[in-house]
Amino acid sequence: MITESTSVLVDIRKYDGSLSARWTATRLGEDEHGVWLGTAQGVHVSSDTGGWTSRFAYVMLVPRGEWWTATFCVDPGPEMYCDVCTVPEWNADGTVLQTVDLDLDVVRSCGGEVHIEDEDEFAEHRVRYGYPASALTGNVCPMRSAVRCV
Repeated sequence: MITESTSVLVDIRKYDGSLSARWTATRLGEDEHGVWLGTAQGVHVSSDTGGWTSRFAYVMLVPRGEWWTATFCVDPGPEMYCDVCTVPEWNADGTVLQTVDLDLDVVRSCGGEVHIEDEDEFAEHRVRYGYPASALTGNVCPMRSAVRCV
């Protein structure tokens, strides 16, 4: 049985397998929306392009069977940040979360304005990495679902 306060390794890759981001979060619990993870300000995040520390604390929702995750941030971060990705996968004991970042993000600022980020990155990567048709068409429904979510 997975308990609250368990450390979870969050491992996010790009479509070519390179490391987009990796950090350790705390499992806060699970409800009808999915699994909730917490990350404190100052947590180290690793990436193939370098590392950084989280600038603010946040809670991440990992829904079941969806092509996105949602991150709820404290000031000065955005109010909500939805990452369009492959359906998140958990290891058997629930301590490792893996997903592939599909570049597109839906962001709601603290003022309530909603916008889509990284459309240029998505256009570039779909050619560079050769996203399959399922990822291209799969992004349409997740994007609509993520926009409704924010």
